[in-house]
Amino acid sequence: MISIIKADGTSEVRQLEAMRARAAQKNADIELAVSAVMQNIKENGLSAVRDYSRQFDHREPYELTRAQLEEAYRSCPAELIAAHGARRGQYPGLQREAALPDHGVDLPGRGQGGPFVRG
Repeated sequence: MISIIKADGTSEVRQLEAMRARAAQKNADIELAVSAVMQNIKENGLSAVRDYSRQFDHREPYELTRAQLEEAYRSCPAELIAAHGARRGQYPGLQREAALPDHGVDLPGRGQGGPFVRG
């Protein structure tokens, strides 16, 4: 329901204060939830990522090979690559490899793994 607030110098101030308090509480709730997720991932690693993927995406995460990443890069429109490159130009020394980072993950019993995609 939309409230109609009379602009009398105090009603709108009270309304804005109430909105700010509500927003602050929501932000605190979000921070707590995110902190719990991050702590779980820090403690349980890939197992936690898999659990969240199943919970939120209803799918198993999967690993992309370097060849798949290269193919995806080649299939991008030239304008997108140019725009990304122009943006990267703001940071001297960044090369094409930055577009395909090797986000390795330590996999227990399997060594180093490549980038993972959720669902």
